[in-house]
Amino acid sequence: MLPGRSLVARSDYDAFVREALDAVARRARLFDALVPLLWAIIGGAVYVVAAVVIEHLLDQDFSLGMRRALACGVAAVAVLWSATRVTPSLTRRMSDRYLARMIEKHFPELGNTVVTTVESQSRPDIDPGVVLGLVERSAEELARRDVRVCVPTSRLTRATRAGCGVVVLLLIYWAFAPKAVWPSLQRAFGMDVAAPTRTQIEWRTPDDGESVTRGTPIGFSARLSGRTPREAWVEYSIDEGATWPAGRRLLLMPDEPSSQRTSFWSARMPGGDVQATMLCRIVAGDAISRPRRIEVRPAPAVESAETTQYPPAYMNLPSETRVGADIDVWEGSRVELRARSNVPVSNGVVQLEDARNASARRMELSADDATRLRAEWIAEDDAEFRIVLRDRWGAANVPITHRQRVKRDEPPRVGLALPTDELELAANDRFDIDARVTDDFGVTDVALVYRRGRIEGRLSLNEGASLGGRGVRGPWSGL
Repeated sequence: MLPGRSLVARSDYDAFVREALDAVARRARLFDALVPLLWAIIGGAVYVVAAVVIEHLLDQDFSLGMRRALACGVAAVAVLWSATRVTPSLTRRMSDRYLARMIEKHFPELGNTVVTTVESQSRPDIDPGVVLGLVERSAEELARRDVRVCVPTSRLTRATRAGCGVVVLLLIYWAFAPKAVWPSLQRAFGMDVAAPTRTQIEWRTPDDGESVTRGTPIGFSARLSGRTPREAWVEYSIDEGATWPAGRRLLLMPDEPSSQRTSFWSARMPGGDVQATMLCRIVAGDAISRPRRIEVRPAPAVESAETTQYPPAYMNLPSETRVGADIDVWEGSRVELRARSNVPVSNGVVQLEDARNASARRMELSADDATRLRAEWIAEDDAEFRIVLRDRWGAANVPITHRQRVKRDEPPRVGLALPTDELELAANDRFDIDARVTDDFGVTDVALVYRRGRIEGRLSLNEGASLGGRGVRGPWSGL
């Protein structure tokens, strides 16, 4: 500051001194309110630490109602303490002389300047010029200093150190605690979590809610930390956890010997034991894990099947429906296979294999029933086929081999009575034919096929013949 220059305008001397005193008062009230608030928080922290330590030492699982009642009681006491201490601190009235003494105590070089100024302002017997001079001098001195730092912080500092001490103690205990601290902290606040144990269990497999087909082996594995138990096992219940029979246990074995606080344990449940939906939990030392649910579902299977056979039209045979998937069918027939599965499926395939090749025909799912499927094909040769179904998890059935036996349509048979031997004919000669033509499904066309040199010809014998039956009889004259 340059000598002779004023820090505050002359018209603002009195207002500046007033503002300085008010700033000190606001800071003092704030600190007075923070101290009891901090002590209330420290008290809550002490309760939490004490609750954690007591729960670890007593090895006792306090009920949820008791823990919540205690947490609510501590919170109520803390709020009441804060309300009765903080509110008076924020509304506390402080005299100007008290504030001036606070400033001069922190800045002893001011002497009694500020106190004298405050006292002179309240005395009418002092000359106004003297009062003005004192106000001017106090304003100039206060303008050179941050008066807010004069508020004592010793009580606030002690409360802060006490709070930090509680936090440090909690962290030290956390590092060496015989049980997990985080669950105890949650329980101290009244949360519904399992009590901590000296052995901690962390599920790895299977996942909660995992679905497997009946008879599929299940692998169990877990990570154990804290105190290493002498043994651990999986318990399983098939009555939704109502009972956990001792006979339904699967011993877990450590993956490898370990002297560390963390180890991995596993076991495999044979497929013969996987027959129904179950709840599983792991027991290790003093710890019992939360149950996990394993849904056991039946594997896809063909529950029923039937076929409908549509013979070729020329055979004049009706369609035929048969129960079962094995097929005995005429060559060239259209086969429609309908199957019903025991569970809803996502897709199905008919794997057809004959002497010439193998093929797969995708089955159509019913639009309103995922257990009904159909497929169709033309039967040409003897074959074997299997129905393969898959559910939405990708599990397939164990397919059964079915057989398709094809009955051949035998060619027509011709019995020739006339001519009896080879003929030699002149250019315009005629001859007679006497023959019987038979077929297992009927004769629909009769013709004489001949060759003259390199020229082939065909002469129809249908005129006058009774076609459609299983036999046609000549003679045919004048050919």
